[in-house]
Amino acid sequence: PGDQKRTKIEYDDLPQILVDAVTATEDARFFEHSGIDLRRIGGAVIANFTNGFGSEGASTITQQVVEKSFLSPEKKISLKVQEQWLALKLERKYSKEEILEMYLNKIFYGSNAYGVARAADVYFGKKELSELTLPEAAILAGLPPRPTAYNPFKNPELTKKRMNTVLTLMVRHNKITQEEADEARKVDIPSLL
Repeated sequence: PGDQKRTKIEYDDLPQILVDAVTATEDARFFEHSGIDLRRIGGAVIANFTNGFGSEGASTITQQVVEKSFLSPEKKISLKVQEQWLALKLERKYSKEEILEMYLNKIFYGSNAYGVARAADVYFGKKELSELTLPEAAILAGLPPRPTAYNPFKNPELTKKRMNTVLTLMVRHNKITQEEADEARKVDIPSLL
C-alpha cells in the first residue's frame, strides 16, 4: 500500500550534500565501520547507564536498515546483539552505497512520505534530489528521529532548531564550513515549503 507514496531512488541520484547531511547526523563513521561502530556503542552504553536504557541509540545506519527490515520494534538487549550480527552480514553482502540507498528509500519522513525522494517532493516540491539546497538537505536529514515533531509544515521553529543541530554536526565532521552553516541558518523555513 505504501507504494504510491514512495519514489525509489538509486545511490547515484543522491547529491553529496544529502549523503553528508545524513551521515553526519545518523552515523558519522558510516563509510569506515564494518556495520557496527564500537566507539559509538561504548558511548551509548555509558549514556544508557546514566540516563536509562534506550536513551541513546548506538545504531549505525546499517543496523537501522536491519531493524526496519528484519526485526520487531521492541528494544531488547538480545535483539541488539542479533541486530549487530545481521548488520555485519548485511555489510558483507552489500556495498555502503547500496545500504545507504536502502536506508533512504525505506525511512519515514512524516506527511505520509516514505523515502527521501518522496519527502523532497512533499516538503520542497523537488522531483530531483540534485536540486536540494543545504538547508533542505539538513531538514531532511534531521526528520527521521521524530518526523511528526519536526514536520516543517506544522512546527517550523522546531524544524529550524533541528536543522541547526544537523548543520552543527556537518561542520563538526568537516562536511561543510562554518560560513556555509551560518548562511544556511538564515533561511526562513516556511519560504522553502
